[in-house]
This record gives sequence, C-alpha cells and structure tokens, in this order.
Amino acid sequence: MFIGRNLIFFGFQILFLFFLQACQSNSNPSLLYPSNQQVQLRLICSQAYSGDEARHQVWEKSQVRWLFVTEDKVTVYFENDRTRLMSRKPGWTLPPGKYRCVF
Repeated sequence: MFIGRNLIFFGFQILFLFFLQACQSNSNPSLLYPSNQQVQLRLICSQAYSGDEARHQVWEKSQVRWLFVTEDKVTVYFENDRTRLMSRKPGWTLPPGKYRCVF
C-alpha cells in the first residue's frame, strides 16, 4: 500500500514537471501577442472610417477588405468596390505592400 502511494505521487510529480516544461517552452510567441505589424494593420484598417471627409460616404457601412500601402499613401479598398485614399502618417511603420484586413 505504501509503495503504491509513492508510485502515484511520483507519477503526479512527473506529470506536473512535464506540464510545467510544456507551458514554459512556447515555440510560437506570436500566439500570445500580436506582432507590431498586425497591430498597425488593424489600426490603419479601422482609421479608414475616421475623419471629417469619411462621414456619410457610400462606403460608410461597408467593410474594409484590402490596404494598398506605398511610401506616402494608403489606398483602402472596401467590399462594395469603393476606395479611399489616405496620406500615410509618420508613426506608421507598415512596409509598402498589399494587406488583407481581417477582423
């Protein structure tokens, strides 16, 4: 009976150490926090609706699908085939390219 308890206790210790090791060694840290690029992409996609010139437009209730980023401008493409051209802000470090807005 005493040996059985020791084996069970030893088994739980092994499982605990295995679980502890698995929790500490996350091979993909992006599962925990979004990258800087993902945060900026969400920010730019949401800013397509802000500003005085954005109000009461035909794309106001349409979702953003694509961003086309150049060195100085950002073109926002909406799901109703409309576009909006925005100037690129100094804090945006998103490299030029084509990005899909997915929320």
